[in-house]
Amino acid sequence: MKKWQCSVCGYIYDESREGAEFQDLPENWTCPVCGAPKSAFKIHEGKAVVSKGKATVADKIVEQLVAYGVERVYGIPGHSNLPLTDAIRRNPGIELILVRHEGAAAFMASAHAKLTGEIGVCMSIAGPGATNLITGMVDAATDRAPVLALLGQVPEVFLGSESLQEIAEVDIFKSFCVYAEMIASPGQTLQVVNLAVKKAYAASGPVALSLPTDILSEPLEESIRKPIDNMLPYSRRMPKINKNPFIPAQ
Repeated sequence: MKKWQCSVCGYIYDESREGAEFQDLPENWTCPVCGAPKSAFKIHEGKAVVSKGKATVADKIVEQLVAYGVERVYGIPGHSNLPLTDAIRRNPGIELILVRHEGAAAFMASAHAKLTGEIGVCMSIAGPGATNLITGMVDAATDRAPVLALLGQVPEVFLGSESLQEIAEVDIFKSFCVYAEMIASPGQTLQVVNLAVKKAYAASGPVALSLPTDILSEPLEESIRKPIDNMLPYSRRMPKINKNPFIPAQ
């Protein structure tokens, strides 16, 4: 009997304890902790699992944001956004700015957008974590600041079952965002992410993406879309200068 470990959250499936071999589980079986698909599990050898598999949906979301010049994400990690958190950790072009409350993350992203002209990005877990972003996102909407909210969501296979922390994130955020959508399959990932960023800039307002945990862990090999120079915000096309009148120029 073997032990299998989730490469996303570290959960261990012990065949002797569960009474069933891992390979015999149905293909749509997901991690009971984080919702990662069966393919995310590796044989446990008594040490931490380091995933060296294919790129995931979360990896491609982060890679695409980096291509748009995003250097930081403000937010709090949790079980429903662990794949995204791990993708940020693995990408050297971006960092996670940890906050103590999602409301602060949204206000920081909004302030970032207002001061730089570049899209600000915040992140939350599902349920109350997502709703905690609302005040800061409404602030961005009021001042027409381009902000992207990455909303953790329960696994897609549990949507509609009144799962713990499941809320209708898209319906809620559509009431004040210029664009809100859920990524429901790997194939639509890059199209939706690019559309969200373009909407944020074109309509000068906040956008939101609902990201089910199991979808974030699915493999995705599609190449990101390189934005041409004139699609980037003006501040990205100009040399970086200090625009804050209260701080002496270096």
